[in-house]
Amino acid sequence: MLTQLTEPGAAIAKVAGDPHRGFIFRRFVTIGEGEYKVKVLADDPANPHLLVAHAGNNFMFHGELHRFQPMMEDILNGRVEQEGGWPDAGMQQDWTEHNEGRRGIFLNTAPFAVWRAAMLAGFDPHPDDGMRAVAYQWYWEGAPRHGHLVQHPCRVVEQGRELFDLMRRAVEYDPEGHYIGLCLDSGPSFVCEVDGEPKCWSCTHLSGTMGMIYTPDEFRRHGYARSLAAFQLDYMLKRDGAAYCHVIDHNIASMNMVYALGGRVMPEALVWRGIYWPGEAPPAADKDGGD
Repeated sequence: MLTQLTEPGAAIAKVAGDPHRGFIFRRFVTIGEGEYKVKVLADDPANPHLLVAHAGNNFMFHGELHRFQPMMEDILNGRVEQEGGWPDAGMQQDWTEHNEGRRGIFLNTAPFAVWRAAMLAGFDPHPDDGMRAVAYQWYWEGAPRHGHLVQHPCRVVEQGRELFDLMRRAVEYDPEGHYIGLCLDSGPSFVCEVDGEPKCWSCTHLSGTMGMIYTPDEFRRHGYARSLAAFQLDYMLKRDGAAYCHVIDHNIASMNMVYALGGRVMPEALVWRGIYWPGEAPPAADKDGGD
């Protein structure tokens, strides 16, 4: 049985697991996701080993990976005690508005082991999962140290949607700009400019990781992305003592850049995937990528 925690901060600090995953989980809980209040569930409120946070049908996980199958079985079978019942109004609204009534969960930055546990528990995968890439988490710790690599003017945009139209050029998965807007509102975002003209830009995901760095084709191969990444890294290291990013496993250019910047990679693959109650998975995407 999973139970909602009234004070999740102490539980997050107590749960054993990788501290870098803990940072991202805590950020998700603090910032929230969309209009829904984030709820944190535990396998044992007094002595938790596993935590799951969700806002609507957007779920993030933290804890000992080998223990996740029982938690996924509880979620599948409704063994959840939380404010608003199970499923709550936020989940049902997401199913109606975004999922055509199908009951499903979006695994947000989830270790591949969590997706595997969901399959073993009896969830159905999205039919296109075989075509969806995995990513790896890179991290830096310590003091800022990349200033010598910032070869072009860069600045911080703490909050606001100054970069909204530029960011939408870089993100194919969010054509309406809803998620981009949330990221820009929570801040910070970053821009590299030459003579006042934006050459490269990026923001911070709601998980606290570096995100969506983009250089238009006509401005590439001038080192703008490296300058901006180094600038953002030092900003995060100064603020948090650590910095994080996720790189898709086939993005060789980005992997080479973060490696050259001194990043270290975690071994566990990560996924962003939908899972569904048995018999409710959506059809596979057509050739144009639509459902």
